[in-house]
Amino acid sequence: MRPYRAGRRRSAIRRGMLFAALLLTGSLSSAVSSASAAIEITKEASRTESRPGQTVAFTITVRNTGLVPATVTMTDALPPNLTFVSMGATGGSCVQEGPVTVSCVATLSASEALTVTISTVGTDPGKWCNRAQARAGTTAFVDDTACGEIVMPVSDSDGDGVADPNDNCPDIPNPGQANTDGDAQGNACDADDDNDGVADGPDLCEGTSPGTVVAGDGCPDPDGDGISTHAGDNCPSVANDGQANTDGDGQGDACDADDDNDGVDDSADLCEGTPAGTTVAADGCPEPDPDPDGDGISTNAGDNCPDIANPDQANTDGDAQGDACDADDDNDNVVDGADNCQSTANPDQQDLDGDGMGSACDAVELPTGDDKEQCRNGGWMLFYDLDGPRFKNQGDCTKFVTRGPK
Repeated sequence: MRPYRAGRRRSAIRRGMLFAALLLTGSLSSAVSSASAAIEITKEASRTESRPGQTVAFTITVRNTGLVPATVTMTDALPPNLTFVSMGATGGSCVQEGPVTVSCVATLSASEALTVTISTVGTDPGKWCNRAQARAGTTAFVDDTACGEIVMPVSDSDGDGVADPNDNCPDIPNPGQANTDGDAQGNACDADDDNDGVADGPDLCEGTSPGTVVAGDGCPDPDGDGISTHAGDNCPSVANDGQANTDGDGQGDACDADDDNDGVDDSADLCEGTPAGTTVAADGCPEPDPDPDGDGISTNAGDNCPDIANPDQANTDGDAQGDACDADDDNDNVVDGADNCQSTANPDQQDLDGDGMGSACDAVELPTGDDKEQCRNGGWMLFYDLDGPRFKNQGDCTKFVTRGPK
């Protein structure tokens, strides 16, 4: 029987207390203790998303968290879509075992760490998870895992951060994807951002609303006359193609109620376009109004007798001269002074009753004297009074001549 020694008992008690302390301070998560040794492991990846051919580096740290030195082993098996490139270790040594496994060993003092870096290159697209595990002696393994994904690269030809399939200007940077007219092309590559039919270069009003009628400068043209409001259309709501403006005010002739600004509306102005400052009459024509005959009808208004008063503009024969100045009002080739029917054509100047009023305009025409001949040969049919034909036949007329009216 071995003799009892107080020192040996104190050492056993100390080891028991250390083991209990390790259990209470978190060794149940990623730390393992064995004969007063405890380790923990962490693993980090340089990127969790990569493209084929890009490097993915792992950093694995195994730390002795115990109070005594420990011999530690660590292994890391790479996933199939990551290819080993190189490795390095601080605090221990590592070897590559096969194409995908790295094994390391280190003797670590308390608090000392083994740091391993493994450089890989992604191959095939897909997700991956890489686990590293370590243990001290024959204790249970502790492990940590890093996961990520290899994705196929998406082309971004213009480098604006928007992948080509989603980029409305794949060859010209348009990072905000601005697209005023909402068509297939973004503003950066659209020759006509607002789709108004005017290229952006000469367009002075970019961003006009869809459907807006514009002029050649790309600005709104409500009346469609080719002159935009931006360009100063002097009749913005009424077409005035030539921008005519007789009086030189702010309104063009097409929308100006008084083109010549003479105070007479165009609808009543018989002399439109009078020069500025001209004094005009009520008909819009220059004063003094040429009305030599003073009948209230000016020559500008078309007085048919400009030198002789003819206020009602009577014109029996409808020619260019009014009756007041027409020598032959009824146009029967008998001048008015000698015409027994001045307003009714009576070219032969017939006057059956001899009363001075021609038969053509005499309301009552009856036989005169006692000459029966005036009733013969149909002469009786020429006589009439206010009721119409005076006689029924020749006998009736003869009685009138011989006996007189009854």
